[in-house]
Amino acid sequence: MKIQSKHQELSPVTTGGRSFFYYTTNNEKSFQRYLRLEFFERQLDAGNGKGLVIYEHPARSVAGAIVDGNYDNAPLQEWIREAEKSLAVIRRYRRNMLVIERDATDEQYFRSAFSAAFSGRQPPQELASRSPEAPPLMLLIALFAVRQYQPAAQLLFELEASSVAPTNELPLDDTLGMAARELHELSKRVDEIDASSKALQQQLATSDAQIKQLQAENRRLTQENAALTEASQAYDREASEILLRQVLDLESSLKQMDHTRRRAEDRARDAEGEYQNAKKEVAALKTAIDRIRKSTSWRLTAPVRAIKSVFSR
Repeated sequence: MKIQSKHQELSPVTTGGRSFFYYTTNNEKSFQRYLRLEFFERQLDAGNGKGLVIYEHPARSVAGAIVDGNYDNAPLQEWIREAEKSLAVIRRYRRNMLVIERDATDEQYFRSAFSAAFSGRQPPQELASRSPEAPPLMLLIALFAVRQYQPAAQLLFELEASSVAPTNELPLDDTLGMAARELHELSKRVDEIDASSKALQQQLATSDAQIKQLQAENRRLTQENAALTEASQAYDREASEILLRQVLDLESSLKQMDHTRRRAEDRARDAEGEYQNAKKEVAALKTAIDRIRKSTSWRLTAPVRAIKSVFSR
């Protein structure tokens, strides 16, 4: 929100989303809300009516964070920062201020306090009852966590101690009635915590049974895995032996084939030599025959060969 003027600084704000809400009364007998603490403090400095601070219990925001799956302490740290600033103002203006826990309020319970502090005025909307934002068990866990965290527990203790009416003019009957209602609310909270504790114990018992089932299942799966591993190792050994035998057989076959190939190559070389020798002999015979046919004796004996050929028929 960008501040443009003093009028806008002090105008009511309708947006929520914080843990602390600041109000002063105006001339129209209604509450005026301030988004920033310094605007609220400025009005108290000026003496413009009484102040009202409404705060949320930090356990609610912590429980909401747990439900959302966010386990860091950012919501609690933000609440601590707001509480430290707000308590500084509350301590300073305690005589002129009413401090109320939002989740503990209802119209009847605080009627006397409002009548004494803000006569004739209606409480702001932040005090209206609302449904819980988280399951009771989550609220119980968050409440325990907040109480165990010392910085938040100290601030919460001071806020709770300050959450009373700023006047001693309440009638005794109203005071006793408020105390009785406080005791009743406390009893209800104890019952809720007890019910949540029993629910938690049932969940723990169920979880233990589920854990035992998972452990038994894990043992069974471990045994099956060991059996499968042993079978796989036996299969690997058998497959390795078969493969080794096949490799040895293949190597033997390759050696035999190589020996056969070398013998065939030797025979081929021998046949090639015989062939070359035969060619040489044929060529020599042809040469000899040509010499004979070209010789003078062959020509002179040609008639004799012809007569011999006639008589030999």
